[in-house]
Amino acid sequence: MEYTLALAWLCFVLVLGFLGLPISAMLFARFPDRGATFALPCSLTLVTIAAYWVGHVRFGFVAAVVAVAALTIVAVTIIARGVTLPFRPYARAATVFTIAFGLLVAVRAVTPGIVPAGGEKFLDYSLIQAVLRAGVLPPEDPWFAGEAVRYYYGGQLRAALLVRLTGVSASIGYNLALATAFGTLVTAAYGLAGALADARGHSARIGGVLGAFFVGFAGNLATPVRALFGLLPADLARQYGHEVFGAIRVPYTEAVSAGSSIDPYTYWYARYVIEGTLTPFPLWAFYNGDLNAYMLATPLLLLVAALCFAYYQTPAEAVGRRRLLVFGAVPVVGSVIGITSTWSVPTTGGLLWLALVFAAADPVTLLPKRVAASLPGDDDGTLRLTHELRRAVVSLAIAAVSLTTALALVSPFYLFHTPINRGLGLLPPRSDLVPLLLVWGVFVALFVGYLYPRLREGVPRRTRRLAAVGYLVLSVALLAADLAAVALFVPLLLGGWILLRRDADVGYEAVLVVAGIGLLLAVEFAYARVYPFNPATPRWNTVYKVSMQIWVLWGVAAGAIAVSLISRLRSSTTDETTFIGRRVLHAGHWKVALVVLLLGSASFGALTLGGHFEGSLDDQHTLDGTAYVETWHPHEADAIAWLDARNGTPTLVSKPGTTTYTWVNAPSSLTGVPTVLGWDHQIGYRGSDAYTDRQHDVQLIFTANETYTVRLLLEKYDVTYIYVGPNERQAYDLRNFSAIPGVEPAYQNQAVTIYRVSSRTYPTANRSRDVYRLR
Repeated sequence: MEYTLALAWLCFVLVLGFLGLPISAMLFARFPDRGATFALPCSLTLVTIAAYWVGHVRFGFVAAVVAVAALTIVAVTIIARGVTLPFRPYARAATVFTIAFGLLVAVRAVTPGIVPAGGEKFLDYSLIQAVLRAGVLPPEDPWFAGEAVRYYYGGQLRAALLVRLTGVSASIGYNLALATAFGTLVTAAYGLAGALADARGHSARIGGVLGAFFVGFAGNLATPVRALFGLLPADLARQYGHEVFGAIRVPYTEAVSAGSSIDPYTYWYARYVIEGTLTPFPLWAFYNGDLNAYMLATPLLLLVAALCFAYYQTPAEAVGRRRLLVFGAVPVVGSVIGITSTWSVPTTGGLLWLALVFAAADPVTLLPKRVAASLPGDDDGTLRLTHELRRAVVSLAIAAVSLTTALALVSPFYLFHTPINRGLGLLPPRSDLVPLLLVWGVFVALFVGYLYPRLREGVPRRTRRLAAVGYLVLSVALLAADLAAVALFVPLLLGGWILLRRDADVGYEAVLVVAGIGLLLAVEFAYARVYPFNPATPRWNTVYKVSMQIWVLWGVAAGAIAVSLISRLRSSTTDETTFIGRRVLHAGHWKVALVVLLLGSASFGALTLGGHFEGSLDDQHTLDGTAYVETWHPHEADAIAWLDARNGTPTLVSKPGTTTYTWVNAPSSLTGVPTVLGWDHQIGYRGSDAYTDRQHDVQLIFTANETYTVRLLLEKYDVTYIYVGPNERQAYDLRNFSAIPGVEPAYQNQAVTIYRVSSRTYPTANRSRDVYRLR
């Protein structure tokens, strides 16, 4: 395996993180590690936004160097202002990062392939290659030649910058960038959960470890529950397993058999829990090996959550610092989130809004004095409801200004290069109770154990009993009305909100709980009309992308809450009445329950990683994501390597990838050389008419008998290379390209011929009129 390259990459990333240490130390001065765990996200944020803007003038190695130079200048300036660096905490943060990075490097060394099946690896890698080929940003779309990318590519831009700066090949850099994203996420979770625990007087280290566990290693409860069904007789398991296995997209009998098996264990089924959608979590996604936008945004989302916690901690009198966080730091991070994954942009604004609402400092004080003076104050004698509405509205306005600033910083993308927006849909099919508990049950148990004792303080027993009966009756009605999520999560939402506004010492972890519930309820009632859209499963993509955000926010909150519960349980005796309030359940029982929940969460990781490495020590390991091509497609491997060696962005024409997630459009996907038309993802970016028009033109190029028509179409798309491989031969009754003047073989083996198209291929008479007609 490429150990030297992996080590060199790791060292470079840690040095890059060190350059961001002054920034994080300034922003997170109240954190126990003074922000050391957020040094790398800060560095990557500034390098990305700097390279993004420089890249609109000139992109390449120069843009990468200028971006690092800008980061260095900012770091030196902050040090000159008297900020001291937390060297020891950074060493601990680097250790956490190295462990997480090394784990995923080991995983990818066994299965490194950038393969078309089972995910979006072809899309992700093609974007990295397109960015590396770009002379300016935005890059040319590798699946829609001649047009700029219409997909958020900020995460792939960061990966490409690291490839440029380290000199590692893109095929190896893909897997190292994946490990870097995972390490950054786990380290950020460790730091934020530790800071939350420390703020409540608990061990930052234990809280950090638990936060890193829930975010980076834990899985949902579907795995252990399905395994328990495997212990039942087959008939009994099939009879009662519909809620547990029904979402798996195979015939039900097969789903029960395969989903309950742990020898061998199939990780793939763990995301199929709720009917009609997917609920991935970080370990599943990173193990699967995509370098997808919704994954790459998660470390930045935790950086935003940390900035909001820094605001939450800041005293009211430190107005300048609070303004720096709200109008400076959050917009910069939000801008990079904006080009990394649009799905996380509303969450960024929502987190800031909640921090403004629940922080002790009055959000009005962030406004100019003249504006603040015109608003009612907290002590003007008006009704309490008026105060709450005032705080919520002012906070919303401030969050909107901050988010608008973030989008303005990357305005070229949002003004000119976003995909087609089909709007929102309402009232999709909703989730059932059992699947919701299988996905979120561990978090629900921890949050109830944390919030309920505080809600019951000072409430008479009779009132509590009446409330419990009322909730049970209401829950039955809600379940009957297909509103399981409302029955399960709205009480937690209301309880968390009330406790936060009552200043009931629940801390910022309760803000993260409320934020996650808000996201979860939103996708129960609304969905984005994104491609691919199936009326039978309208919220497929929406829940898919949003559930990851919920998981990382709740994972951090769960780490801080778990250490609080552990501390409370450790101080209890096994005979003491539990703080949940039922005398039949004592502290000893809750200790056992907590252990069971942790083990259940760990089962996915233990089974998946255990099976992954079993018997792999004797295998040949590599981090080269395209090494498999030589084995499985040897003749195309040589042709693709030849094409990859071409400079710039010559246009290729090849068979469009109408049958996606298969070996189609490999030449453009693995090289970044733009093809006239690639996978049908372009329907979602540009519309079906644009896709079908090009699909028709490509078919004419490969099959038309009229040489003049072919020449016009080659000119229309400025084609340089015609790729004729196994897919093209199977799909088309191919014409003789050598009969066209100026078209001649540039590369040839027994399976592939690549024709070069010279300028004399193009017709001269009436060319402008005819090309216009073909458009």
